[in-house]
Amino acid sequence: MSIALATAYQESDIRNLDHGDRDSLGLFQQRPSQGWGSTSQVQDPFYATNAFYDALEKVDGYQDMPITEAAQEVQHSAFGGAYAGHEADARALASALTGYSQARYSCRVNLEGADPERLGANGLTPRADLVRRALVRVFGPLPMGGFAPGGVSSGHTQGSAHYEGRAIDVFVRPVNAANKRTGWAIASYLVAHASRLHVDYARLGAAGLLIAGATGTSAWWFGKPFLTSAHAEPVVPVLGPLALASAALFDVGVYLAVVGTTMLTLVSLARASRNAEER
Repeated sequence: MSIALATAYQESDIRNLDHGDRDSLGLFQQRPSQGWGSTSQVQDPFYATNAFYDALEKVDGYQDMPITEAAQEVQHSAFGGAYAGHEADARALASALTGYSQARYSCRVNLEGADPERLGANGLTPRADLVRRALVRVFGPLPMGGFAPGGVSSGHTQGSAHYEGRAIDVFVRPVNAANKRTGWAIASYLVAHASRLHVDYARLGAAGLLIAGATGTSAWWFGKPFLTSAHAEPVVPVLGPLALASAALFDVGVYLAVVGTTMLTLVSLARASRNAEER
């Protein structure tokens, strides 16, 4: 993942560009004329990222190369040494996005208020179902709950967004080191895609339960995990500027801002996440 992120930083500032040198396009500035795919394909972040990985995996010994050398073997850039300038940021971001560094990722987005939605056939609002489908696309089949056809009316705290079909439970169990990383990776994905998915909050509990709520209020803010009296568990908050008095309970470290709206499509780097233990 670090190699892909450093490459995307250099090539597009991690933006899905519709222009570039000659016919270069997308996150990695891939050229259709050089066999990377069609114009529409190289501008599809999922396709482009997987195409990058397909090429990278053909590079003998890329796991042991400096990031800039491995990136250049794929990109064949006229400025091959430029990737080195993004190595530190890429490593830090990759660690946060894959859950190895917990609660190191934050994002500020400003969204217009969203109108209330009716429940769909599965008991979720359209926005909440968009979150569900996005998680499945990126992370594969995940045990989920907190919703049912026709809606749910019990089993959650009073006033819960579950009763309005706006919340999804994702189970990352049994509770172990690997699943904790998965939980933080999912939470980071939701933070990065808050604007696109209309995510209101992501709460990761000690019992291996991650709750994501979708609404559409304005001036959301994702930041430091903190303890609430209601939940007594780490929360990624999404309320306006909060005085996080208990944030000192956590080592929040350095925050990384979202660069463009396509950042976590690099977690089709779900592919990279699944292989993280092997590399």
